[in-house]
Amino acid sequence: MLFHILDNKNIKCIKEANTEQLIVLLRKCSLKFQRANSHLWFLSKCKSSKVFPKFIKIYTKSKSISAVKAIEAAKKKWMEEERKTWFVRREAIGEMKLLISTELMSKLNSIGYMYEEEKIVDLVREEAHRHYLRLTRKFERLVGNQRQADSNKKPKSLKWSNLLSLNVTGPIEKTKVNSFPVYDVKCDFYPRFKNLSHLYVTAEEEKILNLGLKHGFSSEIGKKDIFDLAADCEVALSTRHVSFKDQKKKCGAILRRIKDKKIRRSEFKTLKNLRSKIEDQNLIICKADKGNTVTIMNRSVYIEKINEYVRDNNLTITREKNILNKYIAQVKRCIKECPQLLANIYTHKNPQIPKLYGLPKIHKDGNPVRPVVSCTNAPNVVICKRLVAVLPELIKFQPKRSLKNNREFVEKIKNIVIPENAKLISFDVKNLFPSVPVQEVKDMIVNRLSHLSEPLQVEVKKTLDICLNQNFCSFTDQIFEIKSGLPIGSPISPLMADIFMDHIEENIFSSVDPLIASILHWYRYVDDIFAVVNGTWRQIDILLEKINLIHPNITFTLEKEQDGKLNFLDLGVRKVAGKLNFSIYRKSTFTDCIISKSSNHPVNIKYAAFHSMLNRLISIPMDTDHYLKELGTIHLIAKNNGYKKSEINSILAKKLRNQKRGIIYANVPKAFDDSWRKIRYLDEDCLKIGTELKKVGVQPAYYNNKTVGKFLVNNKPKTGIEVKSGIYSKFIQLPPVGEYYHHIKSQGRTKICLKMKKEIFNVF
Repeated sequence: MLFHILDNKNIKCIKEANTEQLIVLLRKCSLKFQRANSHLWFLSKCKSSKVFPKFIKIYTKSKSISAVKAIEAAKKKWMEEERKTWFVRREAIGEMKLLISTELMSKLNSIGYMYEEEKIVDLVREEAHRHYLRLTRKFERLVGNQRQADSNKKPKSLKWSNLLSLNVTGPIEKTKVNSFPVYDVKCDFYPRFKNLSHLYVTAEEEKILNLGLKHGFSSEIGKKDIFDLAADCEVALSTRHVSFKDQKKKCGAILRRIKDKKIRRSEFKTLKNLRSKIEDQNLIICKADKGNTVTIMNRSVYIEKINEYVRDNNLTITREKNILNKYIAQVKRCIKECPQLLANIYTHKNPQIPKLYGLPKIHKDGNPVRPVVSCTNAPNVVICKRLVAVLPELIKFQPKRSLKNNREFVEKIKNIVIPENAKLISFDVKNLFPSVPVQEVKDMIVNRLSHLSEPLQVEVKKTLDICLNQNFCSFTDQIFEIKSGLPIGSPISPLMADIFMDHIEENIFSSVDPLIASILHWYRYVDDIFAVVNGTWRQIDILLEKINLIHPNITFTLEKEQDGKLNFLDLGVRKVAGKLNFSIYRKSTFTDCIISKSSNHPVNIKYAAFHSMLNRLISIPMDTDHYLKELGTIHLIAKNNGYKKSEINSILAKKLRNQKRGIIYANVPKAFDDSWRKIRYLDEDCLKIGTELKKVGVQPAYYNNKTVGKFLVNNKPKTGIEVKSGIYSKFIQLPPVGEYYHHIKSQGRTKICLKMKKEIFNVF
């Protein structure tokens, strides 16, 4: 009798069997069921340990890599199908066992059935133990044989020559490259956390701070989180002008699954305790000026350093009342009066006075602060961005010596010939933005508008005025006016500084002075200048004095090469036999802190830092030695943040394949895709929402609001939603449960109404 086939023949045999026969059948069926369980346990152990039972054998004459991979895949498939077969067989045996038991119970009284069942259970238990020991020995032999086979294999030496970029310069000896100790690179990274206060930080708190301010921590997913994610999904699907009912239904199911999850809150509890300590002791926690070092300092010291900057730079407290409302009115008037230049532009919904805050320079004595003005919510920020986009073309601004990035710098100087007596130097413009005379820059731009129509000239002038007149910021509830220089933090300031510096450079190189003629090459990135000068150091010092006389506001400082090497931007530039060689340069304040593997972020965001580092690695021409040392540094950064070296090598190999394909095939520019929509990231299930959105052409851009920085950093002044226009909700404890207020605020009126909570995707 086949116990795993429940057909009419077997059912008839069971129905016609007597009591003795049924007891024998139940005993045999119970043993079969136990053996099926044992076989499934054995196959699961083999699968988890990546070994194969002896009955799984596949042979091929080919020894190629593809054949080996195909055999491995076939064995896995075979074992998986074997497990499925045993699952089906066990289920059939279980049904047969249930039928026999039911039939036996009908022919025996309860005491007699329990007596026979106990005997069968004891027998099955003994047989299960013997079978378990036999399968365990069999499994251990398989594991031992696999280990022996692995130890007998010749270790494959990793061929680093396969990871070399096409931009590697100089002779490449593959034997030497493959034996290079790439993992022996040692770097003295700057500390990730620095405590400048009297606060006692526990080991657990310091461990979390060392993960960096971008680290995403896990915490309980509340109703607000689900509402935010549901709203993001609704916006992403509704903006496609098509109704996607199936996708909304699937997203709703995923949201309900996320809502019911239980998440560990150990990190959140530690962060909550740390924030309480910081608030109680009146401290500031923020990112340092250079690198990603997390810094804690006393608030009184922080405020004093900001006030010191205010005094030194002649920032004065404004006496003008309602400065924000007046400036908003000017912005609206400008948009109305410039229909050609500012077409289809919108005003900022929640304009705020730019906020002044500081980042401590922990690498300098006394830890001064670098002032930063956040213009993200400034009234004119949208106009500034429009002007930055269109102004260079309108005035035909094409700077000759300005650089966009380090790659453009390398492309311009990698093939130049350096005379024997030439020196590498760099100039730095001291306090560029505060030193730029605003009126002079306006005049320069106006002088280049003559080829435009008169109405357009008027619009450019008005727009330029409204962008450069935003010369105020706030700190500790005080509003300061900036008397000179470009608006700090404004999107238009870099362009204005570039126009002014281009004018300065034209004045420098229009001179007939022989010292100016000794400047062979001159390239500038914002306020950093790389130059090759053919002369002595004494002549270079005189050159510095002369260019400092070009404009009274502009002061250059000088840095000289050391042993034929000069650091510029993030590159090390060296003179070698009349040519320039390159390497990657990191400042002394560089930390190895990136988003860690344990962070609650999507994988693509975690890998973003490595994509940037590897893109730079393969695009900058370096010799083999410096290339592999930089690769070793990237491996070290990955290791310190919980990533495997194989992950980095896999990303690099893919980039190198694309690099080779880019040379063979023509690069077709990708069409601009504006279908990106932001999606709140709570856990891995949010990726499934992204998959559903991709099916309808929506690209998800994930963001996480629960990071260490957003939870702890308090040096940036925050504006409460109560003072912003718009719609928001306040949950209140009023019967019936679930009602909340919608507070609608607009200029000139405030209205409060009570509404019932609406279901979003039927989540609640």
